[in-house]
Amino acid sequence: PFTATEELTACVRAQQRPRSPLHLGPESAPYLTSLMDVSDGLVRDGGRIAAASGVALDLDSTALAPWVNRVGPAALLTAGTPEQADAQALRWVLTGGEDHGLLGTCPPAQIPPGFTRIGTVEAGDGITVDGRTYTAKGWDHFEAGSR
Repeated sequence: PFTATEELTACVRAQQRPRSPLHLGPESAPYLTSLMDVSDGLVRDGGRIAAASGVALDLDSTALAPWVNRVGPAALLTAGTPEQADAQALRWVLTGGEDHGLLGTCPPAQIPPGFTRIGTVEAGDGITVDGRTYTAKGWDHFEAGSR
């Protein structure tokens, strides 16, 4: 039988009542060159920033470890092995939405308080994860079968 763990309950609570750090937007404006909420998935919305800015973004999966670790216990409930759970948790972090976090770009030496470096901005276009194309993109309200 299914048993809700403390971690799973916390994930559900966070999804049902997200706490957006919107105050960071105005406070960080002097540092940032772009900013948007991440409500359709980090890869999808990061790709939107890249396209609008004419640059390429490369996300670093190791830098995402704090978020992956937060959802890892819930992912373990849906996966067969710990390795599959790790992959599922990373996928949730990269493509999940509804968390209303903020994603911005800035010069490397000017990361504003409240933000964490999770990747790099480079010449080019599109978005990659660890230098590789990531096929799952996240949510698009107008695209059939998005995720």
